[in-house]
Amino acid sequence: KNREGMSVILATAGYDHKIRFWEAPSGICSHTLKHPDSQVNCLEITPDKQFLAAGGNPHIRLYEIACTGIVGHHTIANNVGGAINQGPVLACEGHGSSVTTVGFQRDGRWMFSGGEDGTIKLFDLREPNRPGVCYRSLEGGSGNGNGNGNTGNKCPVNSVAVNPLNSHELVSGDGGGSVKIWDLRHGGKNSSGCVLEFTPEHCAGVTSGGKPAPLQSVTVSDRFLVAANNQGDTFVYDTTSLIHANERQRQGQGQGQGTPPSLSTLTAHAPPIHFAAHPPGCHFRCAKLSTDVRHLV
Repeated sequence: KNREGMSVILATAGYDHKIRFWEAPSGICSHTLKHPDSQVNCLEITPDKQFLAAGGNPHIRLYEIACTGIVGHHTIANNVGGAINQGPVLACEGHGSSVTTVGFQRDGRWMFSGGEDGTIKLFDLREPNRPGVCYRSLEGGSGNGNGNGNTGNKCPVNSVAVNPLNSHELVSGDGGGSVKIWDLRHGGKNSSGCVLEFTPEHCAGVTSGGKPAPLQSVTVSDRFLVAANNQGDTFVYDTTSLIHANERQRQGQGQGQGTPPSLSTLTAHAPPIHFAAHPPGCHFRCAKLSTDVRHLV
């Protein structure tokens, strides 16, 4: 089947150094790509469904899905002709160990990633001379939970998401059990942009008798922020009241509609809903909100 006409793209990868594309309704493998560098830890499809990012150890590779050289309406410089390329069209370097998560700004203009080296990397996909260059690094895995940002021992950054209502903000979850809100308008190339750091276990009054469990997944929609740790504890923050509060504040300051809502005051509002999504000892891996925000998987 022509992949350009597919409304659903299903891709899988793992430790066999292969990326497989599947026809979701039939379960038939339609195409296989080789990924010889390392195992694949994470996959993400660009918003326009034309490229697939594969995070390994320690590289990120971008592969073509459709026969084109455009991401987010910006050309990616490569040596590929008109045919679909079997190898990567772009290599993104910067992490010192395994990449744990990758994602894209909603227009596909830049890519973000997190890794076991405790950093968050931002890659510019529009730069014509150096496509895929890492233009900013954030020390994301301090895991100290005290609100100071880049202090303490590094721990893995396991999950990163972009605020869909404010593309200047990233949300990360790390191995120290901390959620961090990053404002990309703050700080320089290697400076902190962390505007809020908190531990969901503390917010919900959950006591595990020791250090907070590592966060494995964070996901954000226009209504909720969800964080889940490796013990299956899931914490759901309702962001609608926060958005309304930000709106009232902007109107009170005469800022009108120009400033997008921020998550920087999230913990000043109601505590999260807490529940055990899976039994203890299950080593929980990932949580996702459905597109219509009606289901959490």
